[in-house]
Amino acid sequence: MQQVNTTEQLERLARQVREQARGGVEEVSRLTMAGAAPAAWAVQVVAHLGHNLYAVQQVQIGAAGTTPAPLGGGTAEAFNLSEPFLGTGGAVSAGTYAVMWRVGEKYVVLVQP
Repeated sequence: MQQVNTTEQLERLARQVREQARGGVEEVSRLTMAGAAPAAWAVQVVAHLGHNLYAVQQVQIGAAGTTPAPLGGGTAEAFNLSEPFLGTGGAVSAGTYAVMWRVGEKYVVLVQP
């Protein structure tokens, strides 16, 4: 057990040194298994926030022929990768359904305007 604790402490120390070298930017580790896909959520666009950034709400898809139901009352911010990051954006209408993924610390959708 002592070896495991020592190894963990050395890894934490090395991570702190790397973060200080990068000006305090937090290091994030990701493990992806072969054949694994990132988590995805069905969402509905609620509002355009600026450029290619939108407010979206997660929805639950029910039976065929029924409208997806909102889950919870909160929204998330997601970048639409189909619109330029430097442009004015806003071409996706509220009410549009999309799939949302988490990429690093941000959420993204891919909706063709």
